[in-house]
Amino acid sequence: MISPILRLNVDELASALDAIDPVEVLAEELVGRTAGGADRLPNRSGRLTPWHGVTPAGIPAVTSADLPAGTSAGVPAGDLVLLEDLGVGGGCVLPASALAVVRTAALAALAARTLVIPGVVTAAVLGSDFAAQSSLTLIARYLPGLSHVAVCPSDRRSGDEPGRPLEPRVIDRLDFAGVGWSVTAAVAQAVFGATLIVATTAGAPHLEIGQLPKGAVLINTTGEDLPDELVDAVDQIYVDDAALIEGNAHRYFARMHLAGPTNGSAWAAGQAGRRDRRVDADLAQVLTGAHAGRTHVDHILLVELLGARAPDVRLACALHRAAIELGLGVRLVE
Repeated sequence: MISPILRLNVDELASALDAIDPVEVLAEELVGRTAGGADRLPNRSGRLTPWHGVTPAGIPAVTSADLPAGTSAGVPAGDLVLLEDLGVGGGCVLPASALAVVRTAALAALAARTLVIPGVVTAAVLGSDFAAQSSLTLIARYLPGLSHVAVCPSDRRSGDEPGRPLEPRVIDRLDFAGVGWSVTAAVAQAVFGATLIVATTAGAPHLEIGQLPKGAVLINTTGEDLPDELVDAVDQIYVDDAALIEGNAHRYFARMHLAGPTNGSAWAAGQAGRRDRRVDADLAQVLTGAHAGRTHVDHILLVELLGARAPDVRLACALHRAAIELGLGVRLVE
């Protein structure tokens, strides 16, 4: 058995996150994959496997603290994964869903930092669950010039329950960064005039965002299609990893990209004067300079995060090592 094994819950994972640079971890990962061979990096740093271990008496295998808010501790016993950290030795048990949320939030922050027009930035975050609040925290940390964030807890028209208020940790991060914030129940009101919009809430097809401001960057982290007419209205489309487009052929923008500009579909209808509606580039191409990124200050950009919820060994290793240095977690095996 791997020894020692450290268990981290969601709060401890968030504390470890404050001590690392997750955006840089993902930037290096994406650029390395483009250079060839980054797909082998996780195997050199460690591996993730489902956790089915038995803990010592008195230490439950899963508690509500191990899981994102709103998740039942009785369901996702399989949500826990075991990291075997080959760099420092030992292992770490952590919630897979929370690790995926952290990766998603870091990708959103990386995309925002890369593609948002420099200057004073106003943002809107659609959602208020763990995913939304993680995105809020990292955007406040990594996006220069961010002045205000409007949070829309849920799309009431989709039938979702109202979201929960912001966590004190998130409010502290916003206050520390000097970022003002507000909460509104109306999607259109939240996105009005926003330079950056991050969609994290479920029910993305029902979002009534309305007309996007010129120059805005819309980041879709939901894994669901946004309304077709909204996608048709953007000027450029980016993804985190272009290699994942084919595997997402069920998505509206991916179908149009794979079919090409002469498919006679609704995508091309009414697009006079626009370039063909293919995906422009992925983040690695922009980061390495292989693609220039934004081509006009008024262009509206859509970023689709296709690999956001993929298991990430390098990120897990970074969090594990930070947790050790900070003395976080509970020892399951010495």
